[in-house]
Amino acid sequence: MAIMTSLYTGVSGLNANGRALSVIGDNIANTNTTGFKGSRAVFGDILSHALGGGGALQIGRGVMLMGVQQIFTQGTLETTANPLDLAIEGDGLFMVRDTGGAQFYTRAGQFALDRTGNIVNPEGLQLQGYLALQGGILGTINVAALNSPPQATGSVTMSANLNSATPVKDPTTQPVFAITSANNTIRINGNNYTITPGNYTGDTLAIEINARLTTGAPLLPGLTFAYDNATHRFRITNTVAPAASVTINWEHADNTIEQLLGFRSVAQTIAATTPATTVTGNYDAVGFDPTNAVVTSDEPRPSITVFDSLGNSHLVNVFFRKTAEGTPITGGGTGNRWHWYAVIPPTSSLTGQLQVGAQGFLEFDTAGRLVADIPDFNRFDFAGGVTIPQAISFDFGRSITEGGSGLLGTTQFGSPSAVLFQSQDGFTAGSLMNLIVDQNGAMTGIFTNGQTLKVADAALARFIAPTELTKLGRNLFAESADSGGPIIGTAGTAGRGRIFANSLEASNVDLADEFVKMIAAQRGFQANTRVITTSDDLLTELMRIIR
Repeated sequence: MAIMTSLYTGVSGLNANGRALSVIGDNIANTNTTGFKGSRAVFGDILSHALGGGGALQIGRGVMLMGVQQIFTQGTLETTANPLDLAIEGDGLFMVRDTGGAQFYTRAGQFALDRTGNIVNPEGLQLQGYLALQGGILGTINVAALNSPPQATGSVTMSANLNSATPVKDPTTQPVFAITSANNTIRINGNNYTITPGNYTGDTLAIEINARLTTGAPLLPGLTFAYDNATHRFRITNTVAPAASVTINWEHADNTIEQLLGFRSVAQTIAATTPATTVTGNYDAVGFDPTNAVVTSDEPRPSITVFDSLGNSHLVNVFFRKTAEGTPITGGGTGNRWHWYAVIPPTSSLTGQLQVGAQGFLEFDTAGRLVADIPDFNRFDFAGGVTIPQAISFDFGRSITEGGSGLLGTTQFGSPSAVLFQSQDGFTAGSLMNLIVDQNGAMTGIFTNGQTLKVADAALARFIAPTELTKLGRNLFAESADSGGPIIGTAGTAGRGRIFANSLEASNVDLADEFVKMIAAQRGFQANTRVITTSDDLLTELMRIIR
């Protein structure tokens, strides 16, 4: 009977609208749920009763809930104070795993570090990404073991003005040779000769070396040293028979004489001839004494901190000394010459003595421009079981001058001497201080030593049919047969959205829209109750016919 059918039609309307109210209630309840994607009830009519052929005689039997469809529209991005709060603008979901390896997906980017250094959500699920330090493989992002290794200083850049009015220091001043038991050998033809420890001038050191050559083994009485006060260099004369070359080298593992004195040591090969061959040593002993550096140098006297291979810091003091005026300079013409010396204290030196680790000279033309920056020696032997020797190049700014920028590096003008700029490229070891995330999901660590290091790229998964993902609760989705498999990659590629740090995606639920739907569902429910009560009234009247 048609009246009985109308009862069931009304019941279907009650069921469908009641379930729609459940969907609406779930949306409203999750208005403040991060990354929540609202749903909507999808109705369909029921048609299974026909009175005859043709559409004009078909009677519907009510309504059914065909499905609950997820709405993957973009939620508003809200700014937060947590740098690991991440929000996706556009398509894609974060990938998270539990400790058992099960894979889930979420739009809720409320991440933080757990006690083991994993980046996790509030449920403890681990964020997945491409690990930069492990060859870009996909895995759990962990920062517990991250540190920035030290970098030994390889170069120092320094720009200064050296006062052109500085007088040339007395060139007859001989350097003081502080010889100790730690640096008292000279190597000649592969043999070591021991110098008696003490303080020497150039003259007295030459006398001492000659004495060792005539008393040590093997005896070399035909090889003599002398110090030339005019050139401030050592003169070496060879009359040793037979006519064989003699090689002298003041630079080897147990000798730091040349570093203490501030002049360069190179191997000198001197052939024995008749008459005797005299060679001027390639040692610029211009009078700088590292043990009395303030007296034997000029302003400025800057200091800069450098680092060894283990990241230990060492203070290097740089001293300048004006050595010549109006002399021929590199490239032609005349100008002034300054020598410089980079000295480390005994506490930093492997020998426990003052060490001149690097030195050279600068030449300026008559306009005060730097035309020659020539290194003369470079060897730092730091203590502490580090890599030695460590070469540290010093650039006094000629590269700036030659770069055509219009800027000048080190200059020699008639104004007070002063250091204008200095830097070095080494640093100590550092621990992780902060993480930053860019719009492509690249996570970069900021370390206490000022360095940055890329850690990982957060992975995003996109689905062909994201509305068909299975909702698991707790802001999680799982892959389903209807959603298709995940297409995994980095943010900003292949249709995937961008990632914003210090942000969270709010729920995409529109309260005003939900209230309107709630009213409509309520009215639909009420109307269907009227169908049932009306049908009941008709049945009551029908029952009265038999009375």
